[in-house]
Amino acid sequence: MFNDRLFVLALGTFAIGTEGFMIAGVLPALAQDFRVSLSAAGQLVTAFSLAYAIGSPVLTTLTGQTEKRKLLALSLLLFALANFVCGLAAQYGMLMLGRVIAAVGAGLFVPSASTTAAGLAAPEHRGKALAVVIGGQTVALALGVPLGTWIAYAFHWRTTFWLVGALALLAAVLIRLRLPVISPTAPIPLKERLS
Repeated sequence: MFNDRLFVLALGTFAIGTEGFMIAGVLPALAQDFRVSLSAAGQLVTAFSLAYAIGSPVLTTLTGQTEKRKLLALSLLLFALANFVCGLAAQYGMLMLGRVIAAVGAGLFVPSASTTAAGLAAPEHRGKALAVVIGGQTVALALGVPLGTWIAYAFHWRTTFWLVGALALLAAVLIRLRLPVISPTAPIPLKERLS
């Protein structure tokens, strides 16, 4: 049961890692389809990174009193929705908006998944629990990125966003079904998070 719960959290970090890293491999196709320069397409990476870096500590502080299972599921639903928006984007601006929304969902999920994993484990197993959950992103870098890039060129770049969205949706449902209700921890003030 313990490993199942960690696997579900790792599935979420895998989906987030795959989406966050795979974009680099599909930038030429995006630039061509939206008739923008490669450097303009690269701004999709910058926008995601900035929204994640700025939004994560702020939103994590604001949602600190939210029950964790609910927060994890909702943040992955938001991430999934954003990927579906990216997959359907007809204009560069819509794709950019989808990437920013995806970053917000990712920025809420990853810190909450880490604290949840630590909370589900006995004190002597917390390091292992964190390694499993964060390992989802490591696996995404090793497998998700090349696979996502291959899918983008074998089918279409939109397919990668739809598949990542479906994976995030699956992880959200599994979190709702497999994780217990998890009371929020004492909130960490924003000033402390930023320091």
